[in-house]
Amino acid sequence: MKIKNFNKFLIGLAIVSSGLAGTILYNSNIHSSLVVENKATNDISWGIDGNGNIWPTDRSKVSGEITIPNTVDGKVVTGIANYAFIFCNKLISITISNNVTSIGIGAFGNCSSLKTFNIPGSVTSIANYAFQGCSSLISINIPSSVTSIGIQAFQNCSALTSVNFAEGSKLNSIGKYAFSECASLTSVNIPNSVTSIALQAFRDCSSLTDVTFNWNIDQLVTGKLILGTDLFNNTSSSQTINFHIPLGTKVQYTGTFTRYILGFNITANWISYIQWSITNDGLISPADKRQIQGEITIPDTVSGKVVTGIANAAFKDCALLTSVTFAEGSKLTSIGDRAFDSCSALTSINIPSGVTSIGGWAFSGCFKLISITFAEGSKLTSIGKNAFWVCSALTSITIPSGVTSIGKEAFSYCPLTSIEFAGNQTYDWVPTVEGGITVGGYIIQKGNDLSTNTVVGCLAYGKINIKLPDGKTSIIGNAFSCCSGITHIGISDNVTNIGGTAFWNCTSLTSIIIPSSITSIGETAFGNCDKMGTITFNWNEEQLIKLTLGNNLIRNDTSSQTINFHIPWGTKDQYKAKFTKDILGTNVTANWIDDIQWSITDDGFISPANKDLIKGDVTIPNTVGGKVVTGIANSAFNGCGSLKSVNFAEGSKLNSIGENAFESCTSLTSINIPSSVTSIGEKAFRDCTSLISITVPSSVTSIGDYAFVSCPLTNIKFTDNDTYKRVSTKSKDGKEIGVYIINKNGDLSNNTVTGCLAYGKIDIKLPDGKTNISDYAFSGCSALTSINIPNNVTSIGYRAFSGCSSLTSVTFAEGSQLTSIGSYAFNLCSSLTSIDIPNSVNTIRDQAFDQCNSLTDVYFNWNKLQLGNLSLGNYLFRSVSSSVAQTINFHIPLGTKDQYNAKFTQKILGTNITANWIEDNPPVPSSNSNLGLILGLTFGFIILIGIGSYLGYRYYKHRKAINKK
Repeated sequence: MKIKNFNKFLIGLAIVSSGLAGTILYNSNIHSSLVVENKATNDISWGIDGNGNIWPTDRSKVSGEITIPNTVDGKVVTGIANYAFIFCNKLISITISNNVTSIGIGAFGNCSSLKTFNIPGSVTSIANYAFQGCSSLISINIPSSVTSIGIQAFQNCSALTSVNFAEGSKLNSIGKYAFSECASLTSVNIPNSVTSIALQAFRDCSSLTDVTFNWNIDQLVTGKLILGTDLFNNTSSSQTINFHIPLGTKVQYTGTFTRYILGFNITANWISYIQWSITNDGLISPADKRQIQGEITIPDTVSGKVVTGIANAAFKDCALLTSVTFAEGSKLTSIGDRAFDSCSALTSINIPSGVTSIGGWAFSGCFKLISITFAEGSKLTSIGKNAFWVCSALTSITIPSGVTSIGKEAFSYCPLTSIEFAGNQTYDWVPTVEGGITVGGYIIQKGNDLSTNTVVGCLAYGKINIKLPDGKTSIIGNAFSCCSGITHIGISDNVTNIGGTAFWNCTSLTSIIIPSSITSIGETAFGNCDKMGTITFNWNEEQLIKLTLGNNLIRNDTSSQTINFHIPWGTKDQYKAKFTKDILGTNVTANWIDDIQWSITDDGFISPANKDLIKGDVTIPNTVGGKVVTGIANSAFNGCGSLKSVNFAEGSKLNSIGENAFESCTSLTSINIPSSVTSIGEKAFRDCTSLISITVPSSVTSIGDYAFVSCPLTNIKFTDNDTYKRVSTKSKDGKEIGVYIINKNGDLSNNTVTGCLAYGKIDIKLPDGKTNISDYAFSGCSALTSINIPNNVTSIGYRAFSGCSSLTSVTFAEGSQLTSIGSYAFNLCSSLTSIDIPNSVNTIRDQAFDQCNSLTDVYFNWNKLQLGNLSLGNYLFRSVSSSVAQTINFHIPLGTKDQYNAKFTQKILGTNITANWIEDNPPVPSSNSNLGLILGLTFGFIILIGIGSYLGYRYYKHRKAINKK
């Protein structure tokens, strides 16, 4: 009996041991080897190891609701240590911070009172046995960050009814027995990110009725999914589970989830299709809209009935629906009213060829709809009102050729940039294009005037430029009436008549330009356009006399309205007389602004029609004749001597100022360059002799040569410009005395010092790593008076300072490393009187100082040896004046006159140059003069070595004698 009892004990012990091996192998000294740092919070003392894993040092104090601290003794808590709260049976709720990334082995094992636990989005792994035996835990939300759930992580959580995986889950693996014996669990949705589910993961989940799988066919058939055996094994009774799977994958699922995989006593009910309802006349709708998500296919038959149409509101508000296709051979003929209304995630739909009608509001509010495809041979004839209303991602559509009816506002608030009518004989699409972008448009019936029957369904939005078909001249009454999407209107100059109420109640319309070709406007043509702020008229005095106008043109039935009427210069009295109160209409106040008449090219370059009218302050408009102003034409304001300031209308789209655009505007004192401008042309502001200040916006990336030549600019600013920077020179008292512009990180060249904007006394500062003043760098900078060249400059390029006619002083910094002066480098520097050439220079090229007619003194510093190696071009100092010879005093080192006289021949000096050699510079040592110093140092070094050797020898002998004693 004792033996039997002992055997039972061993069996029990084995069971318990195996259970603990499969549950939690707990060691009370598990943390003994860790470095413990204590911090008491809420009467709980915490330990933390070097990796940031935390545990309570006395679990007996853990009870009720607790919060894990963010830090312990200055260390950030990043994990829950292994077995941290094991058997904390009084623990009800716990809160941990977003710093925690891992939950350790058995961390909350057998916390039998734990009811709630929020896993933060920072956690990436849930270790083995982490929540095993938490028998009060009701639900758990697994954040998307978690990639793995360990062995037996939630085993025997007997009260657990739901497991929710966050959207976008990155979960890869579910360990063996992970949810086994969760007897209350009724459903689970496995993310499609999962690639591995281990042995008996859901064993004995006896209440489990619904499991949703989300893997596609590729994941199932390519071996990417690894499944253990007996996943849903029920060891005590039979169990049926509904497995919800993506549509069209049933064959693959049933082939993958064999009986061996599903487990003992499990019957699978595969649900792989949407439940449909269908009327007797074939109109289909989903039985449960909650099933509608992702990509769906509409079947061709349901319960033996042919599907002929989508019922009214069938998919209305199915916010998770992304794509709709139809079964091959579909007999669908109609899509009902509001069928897909507010399917806000729907991106595409392919409409079968048999569909003849699309109902009103059918796709309204499908904000993500980007593709509507009509099958080849489409029989579509009608599109209902508001059918695609506010499809705010729909930019293009091709309308089938058979469409003869488009309802009112069918495409309102769709940002359509392209509408094509494939062979359609009824309609045409008229887009408005600015800068290559469609900004508006409208549909008309082919061959008709613009009338209520031609602008279809108020498909007119944004900025529209009205162009009539050949032979048509009238916009007939009500043509654009109530088109609430129109914001701006331009009318082509072949239009002669605008009918009554043509634009009545266009509530978004803010501006319109009426061409001078218009001879009559009907009554209330622009009535109740309550946002109208600007109307531009272009009739001259003679045309104004012949103009026929109806009453109440702009009347406002609800509120007072002030409108700016822009009219030709000098016609204000005539317009005021023509547009009486009766003509303008109720509640309208006119503000008459006589403007400049503008000319504009097809690509948006503007210029005044009559330069004689340009004076004082001028504002450049945003649009002219319905065309957006994108640039100032070449020479547009050239010679407008009375122009004082230039401003641009708010919201200007100007991107370029042309060559010579404001040349010789001698009274111009200010211009506000819009932040949209990217280029300023050559000589754009040349000879603007009153322009002393300008701000260049950050958008400017190109400034043409001589853009600001002969402008007395004393202040130029670059607002956060990434292309150019301003280099300032200041006097000792902080006053700015000179400035120039360079391209950021560039050499000084004709492309970097722009428009000769270099004036006054400047200190040249080269960017890091640059040593050259390149060709043409300061060429033609006539306002430049003084230059200080730093010692790191090694070369001065071709014509670098040519034509600097005010330049009087060129100073090279001490220790100059200059080696080369390029051809014509200082050509035509007619005010330069003297220059001191550094002896580092070994090359001076042809005509470097050509025609420096005021030059009287030149200082050379080469010694005889350097002189022999010097490379000189011809005509260095040439004077072109044949009547007066130019004498230059050449100051040279003592004792070198013969060598200089021989080196600088007349050809090298140049025409009409007489050299006066003056030996007044101190002699420059040659390399041979250092020979004595070198020899002295050498012999001294030898002597020092000898003395050192002798003393060393004497010391050696002395030590030897002592050792013998």
